Amino acid sequence: MTKIAVISVLMDAPHEKQESFNSIISKYAGIVRGRVGIPFAEQNVAALAIIAEGGENDIKALVSELNEICDVTVKEN
Repeated sequence: MTKIAVISVLMDAPHEKQESFNSIISKYAGIVRGRVGIPFAEQNVAALAIIAEGGENDIKALVSELNEICDVTVKEN
């Protein structure tokens, strides 16, 4: 069954983690439908939202990998 998930990400020190983050997103390009990010330079944090559509296992795998480098919250339907 296909699910739609909104994955919220708070990334501290985004300049240090950007390459790893982009690598993970590219790995899951088949289920990532879009993303938007807002940098907060003074706080050295970025807030991002990722929209994913795919199987529950694929979404969980994406979230698991993102959790290794960021704080992640998920809302899925």
